[in-house]
Amino acid sequence: MAKLSFNLSDRIVVTAPVHIKVPQSVKTTSAGKTDTRFVTQTVFLDFEVPKQDDLDELAEEIRRENREFSDKISDAVERRRSATTDDERSGIDAEIAELNRGIRNAGVEQLKRFVVGLPENHGIGDEGAEAEFSTGLIERLCQYEFVRAAMLETLQGLINGGAKRGN
Repeated sequence: MAKLSFNLSDRIVVTAPVHIKVPQSVKTTSAGKTDTRFVTQTVFLDFEVPKQDDLDELAEEIRRENREFSDKISDAVERRRSATTDDERSGIDAEIAELNRGIRNAGVEQLKRFVVGLPENHGIGDEGAEAEFSTGLIERLCQYEFVRAAMLETLQGLINGGAKRGN
């Protein structure tokens, strides 16, 4: 009798490296352009690989949220054009900034859904000691644009497979 090697009810959790490009310095070149130097640091996170049905639901949820945010931003931009005072315009600008924050927070919620833990020697510190996993930790990491982008890129790689390897 064959030994089972893959259980359909299994939850697939993958420990994946997240390559974070941390900005180190900015210099202005003689041509007047800025040159930002980065150092790539690697941390490890445990990601749950979603099933196709979960991905389909997530894709529909993202499309719906994007459509709602897009409609609200378009409406706000239209109201800003017809605004007659600086106070009205600044109020609408604050509303647009809040809508953009909502879009960013939606990405954080996706990460909180799929980042499920920290493996041993993960490389993330908190106040001089190894960090403990929590959804709050994911929120704190996502406060840095370059960390959030690296985490989303790693998640996309897990879902879509590695382009260089033909997966």
